[in-house]
Amino acid sequence: MHEYWHYLHNITTISGFRAFVLAQLLVPRFASTLVGRESLKRLDIASAEYVATLLKLFYLRDGVAGPKNPWARDPRSFTATKIVEGNEPFAIGGRASVEPFVSIGVKGTAQNGRIYGGEFKFGSLAIEESVAWMVQDKISSVKMPLHMQPPLFPYATAGRVLNLMLPGRDLTSTFYPAALGTLSLLHTSPGTAFISFGRDFAKALASGASEDAALDGVIGASRAR
Repeated sequence: MHEYWHYLHNITTISGFRAFVLAQLLVPRFASTLVGRESLKRLDIASAEYVATLLKLFYLRDGVAGPKNPWARDPRSFTATKIVEGNEPFAIGGRASVEPFVSIGVKGTAQNGRIYGGEFKFGSLAIEESVAWMVQDKISSVKMPLHMQPPLFPYATAGRVLNLMLPGRDLTSTFYPAALGTLSLLHTSPGTAFISFGRDFAKALASGASEDAALDGVIGASRAR
């Protein structure tokens, strides 16, 4: 179920297609370094710079699973505490460009009970994993025992980020963050799209709209953009 949902994302969303195209651009460069099964040859300077730029684009759009801090490998719990948006300049193919990105600040409790903080880039990786897990958990008839539950990073990230934009409110279903996450994958910068959709969703709820009406409004507005 979980992996099949990834497959659907990969073949039906702009984010999935973009990842496929970037991978096709990267593979020949790395293949050129192979001698047998080992990478022994060096890339020429131009190819190395090109690969570095593509990997940077991957990083800005895909983000990472979670903070690099040791506590985040297996936290007992965590909450999102802040959203930081920015733009990163870079050049590819001789053309200057700017790529938006999102960083998420978090505070979490480690297994030893101590409180820690951290920050990480938020993008399609955390969104896809969060959505796939929410869908699996929602419709699967088999519930995993506690010792087999997946790590909170990245499987709970999208839901916790949306919670930050909805202070004092508990959603009635994980369907809503899953839907907003899938919608954001239809954009070239999923992290920034998710934040934008989440804020629109929160604004609609604050104005008195139901959860379903708020989601419909976000979807309708995204089609008009």
